[in-house]
Parts: sequence; C-alpha cells; structure tokens
Amino acid sequence: MAIDPLAADYVYNSTYAFQENKLGLGTELEGLELRKHEWLDKEGKNHVDYTANIKVLNNSSASQKDIISYATDVANTISEKFSGTDADGNIISMSVKLEFVDEIDTKSDFAIEFTDKVMEKSPITGKDRVAAADGKTDEIGNTEVNRMQLLIPGRAAPGPYEAVLKEDIGSNGAHEFGHAVGLNHQSYSNKKVSFKNNIPF
Repeated sequence: MAIDPLAADYVYNSTYAFQENKLGLGTELEGLELRKHEWLDKEGKNHVDYTANIKVLNNSSASQKDIISYATDVANTISEKFSGTDADGNIISMSVKLEFVDEIDTKSDFAIEFTDKVMEKSPITGKDRVAAADGKTDEIGNTEVNRMQLLIPGRAAPGPYEAVLKEDIGSNGAHEFGHAVGLNHQSYSNKKVSFKNNIPF
C-alpha cells in the first residue's frame, strides 16, 4: 500500500516522493542540507537550533590535510557568526557537520568546493570563466542544493586582488554560506548600514 496515490504513475520515485514538491526549510528527504529544530526552555525562551550538513570537496592543489583544516575553520566560523539572539529574541544555535567527499553533484549536493580558481558563467556568452572573487555561491537562498566555491590560501582572484590568507578562509566560507541561506550584499547606494538580511562588504 502506497502513501502517495500517484505512486504507480511515477515509478522512478519512491512512494514518499510527494514530499519533494513540498517546501521544507532546507531539508530534503535524504536528510542532507540545513535542518531546523525549535523548542522552548523551562523559562519559556524560544530556541532555534540549526544543523548544516555540508559536503567538502578538494578540487585544488592543497593537500587533504590542509583542506580538513580550512573546512574546520569555515565550520567554526559559521557556527560562531550564525549563533546568538535574533531580532525577535529567539536564541539561535548553528552547528555544522562536514563530510569529506571525492566528488559532488551540483544538482543534488549542498557543498563547499575548495579550488585554485573560482569559476562562474559569463552573463554574456554563457561560457565558464574565472571569477574575480575569493568565493562564489551558485544560488543565493538555496539551502538544499548549492555549491560554495572558495579559493584556497595563497591563491588570488584575477585583477588587483591579494592572495587569500589562511586566517581569512573561515570568514570567506561563512560569507558564502550567508549567501546560501539567503543573504545578499548590502547595496553601495544604501548609506545606512542594515544588519537585516544582508552581508556587509
């Protein structure tokens, strides 16, 4: 007996595939990506615990030992920067679980890719080109399937950019994670600094 009455028409999917079209905060059925758990403590304060499950790919000239160190810095910085009390008084806790892999699928994985060159599609030609950035997130606001590219320390984006320092890798990764969870850059034209739903430059 199937839970989904249309299961027989879609045999390539499981009987639970109806959930795939139902939006849930960052959680696919496979148990990947971003998870949310909300609870009240004994004093009535609301807690929101997030867990980000992130695959990590070494697509660079760095050793795997270095990549583990860089990814750990990124995870620790994400946990630190995305934890605290929000504007509504909720106590937010962010934790990150890393899985080191040999390859990622950009159509199904939520991942960080460490690289010697950050790539992007040209808006004019549609062809791949080297991006003038220390990092890049494929899609702003997608917490289920996304790739966050990060330059490894010692590498620089083309143009007048300095090489990434090891002490910057955690912040760079947290910055790209911010894009993945929906934060944009603050507009240059906005003279007022807003800390709501943006990433200051």
